[in-house]
Amino acid sequence: MTMTQWTPAAIVTLLSGNNRAVEKGIVAVFNRQTIDEQSTVTTRHSNGIGFNVPDAKLGTYYAKWVMAGRELTGWHLSRARELAIKYRAQLADVANANGKPCPPAYIVEKAPKAPRKPRAPRSTSVYESQRECASRCDNCSDHAQGVEYYSMGTPVLFLCHKCTTR
Repeated sequence: MTMTQWTPAAIVTLLSGNNRAVEKGIVAVFNRQTIDEQSTVTTRHSNGIGFNVPDAKLGTYYAKWVMAGRELTGWHLSRARELAIKYRAQLADVANANGKPCPPAYIVEKAPKAPRKPRAPRSTSVYESQRECASRCDNCSDHAQGVEYYSMGTPVLFLCHKCTTR
């Protein structure tokens, strides 16, 4: 029998609807911190394990709260859920190390990507639009018929037909 591995997507599904899983997840990430990081409530080692620097203080507070036998509620539970989801890859590693297979209810199949909409061809000009008119040419200073170029609705350049065909 093949064992189904926990994936980060399966962890997110579990955390989204299970408050106890959120609390256990926070404690699991805390337990991955080194001993000195746990005692100083900071992150000292850049090892990709445990909480990162901005989350160390709050994550440690939540983990110690839960380990004292209390439950997270309200805003604190919501914030702890965000933290646990942020560390979903580490939690997947912990779950897979425990050897328990992922239940089928949490297996998330990747949805097929929707086909991309075809893009409109890009204009070769840096200008948004142009129109025929008579004015003084910005290139040769002749007053003649030519093309006025617009960018963001504002005329920016006028070239006579003689200058546009060069």
